[in-house]
Amino acid sequence: MPKAMRQTSRRQVEELARRLRKMPKYKTKLYLEKEARMQEALKAYHDLSETEITSLWIVAGVFDVSYTTLYGREQGAKPLSENGGHNTRLNKAQEMSLIWYMDIAIEGFPAS
Repeated sequence: MPKAMRQTSRRQVEELARRLRKMPKYKTKLYLEKEARMQEALKAYHDLSETEITSLWIVAGVFDVSYTTLYGREQGAKPLSENGGHNTRLNKAQEMSLIWYMDIAIEGFPAS
Protein backbone atom coordinates (compact mmCIF):
# COMPACT_ATOMS: atom_id res chain seq x y z
CA MET A 1 0.00 0.00 0.00
CA PRO A 2 2.67 2.60 0.76
CA LYS A 3 4.29 1.94 -2.63
CA ALA A 4 1.08 2.95 -4.45
CA MET A 5 0.88 6.14 -2.41
CA ARG A 6 4.49 6.93 -3.26
CA GLN A 7 3.83 6.50 -6.99
CA THR A 8 0.82 8.80 -6.80
CA SER A 9 2.77 11.53 -5.08
CA ARG A 10 5.69 11.05 -7.48
CA ARG A 11 3.29 11.52 -10.41
CA GLN A 12 1.98 14.69 -8.85
CA VAL A 13 5.49 16.02 -8.35
CA GLU A 14 6.43 15.14 -11.93
CA GLU A 15 3.29 16.86 -13.24
CA LEU A 16 4.05 19.98 -11.24
CA ALA A 17 7.67 19.98 -12.42
CA ARG A 18 6.52 19.58 -16.02
CA ARG A 19 4.16 22.54 -15.72
CA LEU A 20 6.85 24.69 -14.12
CA ARG A 21 9.35 23.84 -16.85
CA LYS A 22 6.84 24.93 -19.48
CA MET A 23 6.35 28.37 -17.94
CA PRO A 24 9.23 30.77 -18.46
CA LYS A 25 10.63 32.17 -15.23
CA TYR A 26 9.95 35.75 -16.27
CA LYS A 27 6.20 35.12 -16.54
CA THR A 28 5.63 33.85 -13.02
CA LYS A 29 3.73 35.98 -10.54
CA LEU A 30 6.67 36.03 -8.13
CA TYR A 31 9.07 37.30 -10.78
CA LEU A 32 6.64 39.98 -11.99
CA GLU A 33 6.17 41.27 -8.42
CA LYS A 34 9.94 41.36 -7.91
CA GLU A 35 10.42 43.17 -11.21
CA ALA A 36 7.82 45.79 -10.23
CA ARG A 37 9.64 46.39 -6.92
CA MET A 38 12.93 46.64 -8.80
CA GLN A 39 11.52 49.32 -11.12
CA GLU A 40 10.09 51.25 -8.16
CA ALA A 41 13.45 51.05 -6.38
CA LEU A 42 15.33 52.41 -9.39
CA LYS A 43 12.77 55.17 -9.79
CA ALA A 44 13.11 56.14 -6.12
CA TYR A 45 16.90 56.12 -6.40
CA HIS A 46 16.89 58.40 -9.45
CA ASP A 47 14.19 60.80 -8.21
CA LEU A 48 16.17 62.51 -5.47
CA SER A 49 13.67 65.39 -5.34
CA GLU A 50 11.00 63.10 -3.85
CA THR A 51 13.28 61.12 -1.53
CA GLU A 52 16.67 61.77 -0.05
CA ILE A 53 17.88 58.20 -0.58
CA THR A 54 21.42 58.27 -1.94
CA SER A 55 22.50 54.68 -1.32
CA LEU A 56 21.58 51.60 -3.32
CA TRP A 57 21.93 49.55 -0.12
CA ILE A 58 19.16 51.55 1.53
CA VAL A 59 16.93 51.41 -1.55
CA ALA A 60 17.42 47.64 -1.81
CA GLY A 61 16.43 47.20 1.83
CA VAL A 62 13.39 49.47 1.63
CA PHE A 63 12.01 47.81 -1.50
CA ASP A 64 13.07 44.27 -0.49
CA VAL A 65 15.13 43.56 -3.60
CA SER A 66 18.62 42.13 -4.01
CA TYR A 67 21.36 44.75 -3.82
CA THR A 68 23.43 42.88 -6.40
CA THR A 69 20.57 42.78 -8.90
CA LEU A 70 19.71 46.41 -8.25
CA TYR A 71 23.35 47.41 -8.74
CA GLY A 72 23.46 45.46 -12.00
CA ARG A 73 20.34 47.19 -13.26
CA GLU A 74 21.83 50.54 -12.31
CA GLN A 75 24.89 49.66 -14.39
CA GLY A 76 22.73 48.74 -17.41
CA ALA A 77 22.01 45.02 -17.05
CA LYS A 78 18.77 43.90 -18.66
CA PRO A 79 16.02 41.99 -16.87
CA LEU A 80 15.50 38.30 -17.60
CA SER A 81 12.48 39.01 -19.79
CA GLU A 82 14.63 41.08 -22.16
CA ASN A 83 17.74 38.92 -22.43
CA GLY A 84 16.56 36.77 -25.34
CA GLY A 85 15.78 33.59 -23.45
CA HIS A 86 17.63 30.70 -21.89
CA ASN A 87 20.64 29.30 -23.78
CA THR A 88 19.95 31.11 -27.04
CA ARG A 89 23.00 30.76 -29.22
CA LEU A 90 21.37 31.00 -32.65
CA ASN A 91 19.83 34.08 -34.17
CA LYS A 92 16.51 33.77 -36.00
CA ALA A 93 18.07 33.27 -39.46
CA GLN A 94 20.33 30.49 -38.16
CA GLU A 95 17.42 28.83 -36.41
CA MET A 96 15.29 28.92 -39.56
CA SER A 97 18.16 27.42 -41.60
CA LEU A 98 18.57 24.63 -39.08
CA ILE A 99 14.84 23.88 -39.16
CA TRP A 100 14.92 23.81 -42.97
CA TYR A 101 17.86 21.35 -42.97
CA MET A 102 16.05 19.13 -40.48
CA ASP A 103 12.87 19.20 -42.57
CA ILE A 104 14.62 18.16 -45.78
CA ALA A 105 16.54 15.47 -43.89
CA ILE A 106 13.27 14.05 -42.55
CA GLU A 107 11.86 13.99 -46.09
CA GLY A 108 14.92 12.03 -47.25
CA PHE A 109 16.70 14.65 -49.33
CA PRO A 110 20.42 15.20 -48.78
CA ALA A 111 21.47 18.60 -47.48
CA SER A 112 24.45 18.88 -49.85
